[in-house]
Amino acid sequence: MASKYAIESVFRLIDQVSAPTSKIGKALDKAGIKSKALSNALKRDFDKAAERADRLGKTIKKAMGYMAAAGVAAAGAGLAIATKQFIEFENAATAASAKFKDVDLTTPAGYENYQRVLKEVEKTAREVAAVTEYNAVDTAGALDKMAMAGINSSLAMKLLKGTTNLATAAGMDLTTAVDIATDALGAFGFIGNGISENQVTKNLNRVSDVMARTTNMFNTDMAMMFEAIQKGAPAFTAVGQNIEDFSAIVGVLASSGIKGAEAGTQLRNVLQSLSAPTSAAQKAIDRLGISVSDSRGNMRNIIDIIGQFETAFGENVAKEFKRQVGALQSIDGVSMEEQIDALYDRFSAGMTGNTQKMADLNTIFGKRTVTSMLLMLAEGSEGLRQYSQQLQNAGGTAERIADAMRGSLENRINVLKSSLTELGFKFVDAFAEKGGAAIQKLTSAVNSFDVTPLIGMAQSAINVIGGFMGALIGAVKIAWQFRYVIIAILAPIALYNAALMGITIVSGIYAKWQGIIKAVMLGVTIATKGQTAALATLTAGSTAHIV
Repeated sequence: MASKYAIESVFRLIDQVSAPTSKIGKALDKAGIKSKALSNALKRDFDKAAERADRLGKTIKKAMGYMAAAGVAAAGAGLAIATKQFIEFENAATAASAKFKDVDLTTPAGYENYQRVLKEVEKTAREVAAVTEYNAVDTAGALDKMAMAGINSSLAMKLLKGTTNLATAAGMDLTTAVDIATDALGAFGFIGNGISENQVTKNLNRVSDVMARTTNMFNTDMAMMFEAIQKGAPAFTAVGQNIEDFSAIVGVLASSGIKGAEAGTQLRNVLQSLSAPTSAAQKAIDRLGISVSDSRGNMRNIIDIIGQFETAFGENVAKEFKRQVGALQSIDGVSMEEQIDALYDRFSAGMTGNTQKMADLNTIFGKRTVTSMLLMLAEGSEGLRQYSQQLQNAGGTAERIADAMRGSLENRINVLKSSLTELGFKFVDAFAEKGGAAIQKLTSAVNSFDVTPLIGMAQSAINVIGGFMGALIGAVKIAWQFRYVIIAILAPIALYNAALMGITIVSGIYAKWQGIIKAVMLGVTIATKGQTAALATLTAGSTAHIV
């Protein structure tokens, strides 16, 4: 088709050019100018164009054969991958379902419940995988990880989608995201007895949104936030503080060079120093006029307490310290925390007129933690409160970031692969259901088959040559007994091959369509080149003769 199109284009070109060429030739003849050489040149150009078009047709035909073969190979490889992943997925889903704390395999009723949970786990894992860049093996593995964390099956399935958003927004693998999600929920008291599954799901979204927004606002990332949460969040929650204030303070510390586990550790130490001070520290707190607890004995909001220290010291002291911290530069072999500690020694030594207050601050928090307290004071209670308010309005941040990141070419390809894998799973489902039943029948038949006659026939074959024919006939009879089982197995295999052929045909059609488009473009290109060459020769010949 493509070759024909290209050749017809050349013929039409010849028709369009031959008439004016003929007129020019006659005019030249009348003028006594021989146009034979010119005509021969034109003929050679058109012959070359026709030859190119013919070669193009043959090349396209051969390429289409290659593309069709490639389509068969690609379809077969795709189904092979889907089958392999399906087996891995079933193993992961089975393992997860058996580990959930609400599953009991010791009783018949418990086993029935396990079967129900397994179906729901498979369904949920596949649904989430089909719309994200993670495959079904990943999502089933995430559910397995939640099961090991002690989460029941129903809650785990509700948390799965939110966990994938957290993983995508953080740019991390799904297993790590499960660790972050479950640990963070526990650290902030967002999961446990008395908290409904729906509330836990909302809490996970809150954690994900706050963490994602914090990484956008400050010089930190999700991994560092996780480290800070592990070290500092339990102590923070124990004294009635909230995740937004925690994240605002961790973000401020991170922007000054105190990040990750160190930020969480220092924040924990600040809270412990305030909530359970030594006798010397309590005296220092009283001298500074700080009221840590309210009338009911509960610890006040941490930002309000920072505001009291801010008043006691004056904002200029803390801001000068922060300015000097900001001027520090990276030194090989020396951490930023060590540099800040050394700076504090120099800074406090030069604080004439505030010597007692600096000594009190050091008594309350200790040398290692006092620097972080000064950085919080430098930011100021008003700044911290504004950051915390922004984090309270972070709802939907993780999902929006995840959606935006899934718009990248790489992630779109991964989402497409997940969708295609799910399509392959549906085919494998149908095949496994029929083929599995047939294999089960064959297994049962083999287990119940009496081999005594077969042994007797084998002995006859050994002792008497003529017994071989009897054994062969007996074997045929035995095979005949399994005819329905064999048919049951071959039927789904035939279905599989038919489906594969259908995919091959579609792939071939697509390949041929692409080939036709390329042929049209190349045909037009060849025709255009032929026309250009012809006109160029005509012009050159005429000009040469006139000259």
